[in-house]
Amino acid sequence: MLFRSHAKAITVSYSELPQAVQDTIKSNGGSSDVKNIKKHTENGKTVYNVSFRKEGKDTKLKIAEDGTILKDNNK
Repeated sequence: MLFRSHAKAITVSYSELPQAVQDTIKSNGGSSDVKNIKKHTENGKTVYNVSFRKEGKDTKLKIAEDGTILKDNNK
């Protein structure tokens, strides 16, 4: 049986993100329209859920600490 551990998500600012996560956000729509960033632990790894506006649409990405996109709600 697979157990997924989820710690409580906390809100963080763009400047608190690892550089790799910032770079991923910039390359996928820019940092100027970031609405919300939540940091939590999933399966023992730090993950960031980022919401922002891109081309007039709400966009959500789940990004690993190394900048890898784990989920893109717009694809």
